[in-house]
Order: sequence, then C-alpha cells, then structure tokens
Amino acid sequence: MSQTRWLLLGAVVVGLAVALYLIFFCPTECH
Repeated sequence: MSQTRWLLLGAVVVGLAVALYLIFFCPTECH
C-alpha cells in the first residue's frame, strides 16, 4: 500500500481507539 493509505489507516485506527475509550472508559459525566 502507498504511504497515504497507511496514514489514512492510522488515522482510522486512532479515531476508533479514541471513540472506544470515550464510550467505555470515560466517566458517566462525559456522556
């Protein structure tokens, strides 16, 4: 894959990780 593809894939992975963190590990006050 090209470097642009890897950067896009990395951004998606980071975004999913942040979303999962906010959904599962953030205190209820965040919601």
